[in-house]
Amino acid sequence: MGLGLELQQKQEMSLVMTQELKQAIALLKLSSQELSDYLQEEAMENPLMDLTLPSITDGASLSASRAAAPVYNPASAVEQPDWREPAGETLEESLREQIACGRYKGNTRDILLFLAGSVDERGYLEDIEQEMDQKFQLGKEESGQYISMLQQLEPAGVGARNLKECLLLQLERCLDTDPYIDQVVAEDLEALGAKKWRYLQQKYQLTKEQLQEIYTCLQKLSPHPGDAYQQEKTISVSPDVQVEEIDGEWVVTILNDRLPELQMNEKYWRLLQQDTDEEARQYAMEKYKQFLWIVKSVEQRQQTLQKVSEVIVKAQSEYLKHGEEKLRPLTLREVAEQADMHESTVSRTTSRKYMQTPHGLVELKHFFSSKITRPDEDASSTGVKAMMKKLIKEENKEKPLSDQKLADLLQQEQQCTISRRAVAKYRTELRIPSSSQRKQPL
Repeated sequence: MGLGLELQQKQEMSLVMTQELKQAIALLKLSSQELSDYLQEEAMENPLMDLTLPSITDGASLSASRAAAPVYNPASAVEQPDWREPAGETLEESLREQIACGRYKGNTRDILLFLAGSVDERGYLEDIEQEMDQKFQLGKEESGQYISMLQQLEPAGVGARNLKECLLLQLERCLDTDPYIDQVVAEDLEALGAKKWRYLQQKYQLTKEQLQEIYTCLQKLSPHPGDAYQQEKTISVSPDVQVEEIDGEWVVTILNDRLPELQMNEKYWRLLQQDTDEEARQYAMEKYKQFLWIVKSVEQRQQTLQKVSEVIVKAQSEYLKHGEEKLRPLTLREVAEQADMHESTVSRTTSRKYMQTPHGLVELKHFFSSKITRPDEDASSTGVKAMMKKLIKEENKEKPLSDQKLADLLQQEQQCTISRRAVAKYRTELRIPSSSQRKQPL
């Protein structure tokens, strides 16, 4: 009997700890504004929790259980222009997540991740087979099999090598379309684009209703599946962390003044303790424990953010001094090892957090950049992009640099091996037109 009770108590304690851990993890991922909103919501439910909001005049405390909606105080925020931030994850991030969920292993996973990183902003894979052969020693047939695997992911049409394949991939998922639509798209896409209805009607013996169905069906398809990930929204953000150079050293400061100050309502706590009703006393103890847990979790969040930020600043000191071109490649794993914490903790800590730097407001995720092969060390893709922008800005506008010429110059300037195709991809990501489009008349 005693053993059964002990086991039950252990199970209940384990369940409580698991729930608290989940909440602590959730707090770690919140931005400062989201955390502020969360604290005010919690205070609305906990009479023991009082908040001093950042926007309230100094010395004036306000119990959140009686507080109005949050008030924004312009004086408490660093003035910054509107920050343009993607309205959600990128196409590559979405593909990577799907690949991770698909539990692909070994070489298959590596190849699919490579393909996910090679998809352009439209969602297409162009001239990829030769590069796959060089990197993974794959023949054309094997490459096609891996590309087909990527094409099974969302959005429909992703991984297509041209417009025709993109539309056909989408039609494969349409269960209610007639086979003749696939045939017309496969054999006469140009005629469809030119709206040669009479020609199509005669060649395929189609009725006017069938032509209308083809037209209606095509209107529902997307020529660029990646467009859904290109939308942007303008939001206002404030820094969570500040870094400044003091006496030759980079000093990291967590901007705690963005958050409400937590205080316990001592008067209400004493009243509840004096209550003779057992249920009221239990309620008071529960709310007291919740208050202590929230205080501890917020403190832990700020300490973790401080630790991670210090590791990032140490790794990116050259960037802080000189700008984008000196941004070095950095991974979550490297930061996790230096900070002595799990990689997932670093990922959550840097999510939706911003640092005020000598170069402006920078998202913490920006400091993590992929690597490009270099003889002596690794070059950051962000640094390469910055050099690309500089080269294009300084080019002869009458004879703009081709992608191949840019690749050659980058090899000289950055001492890195980069293909023409990679340059084209980076240029597209930077929304810089091709050399022919940049050329200005004499």
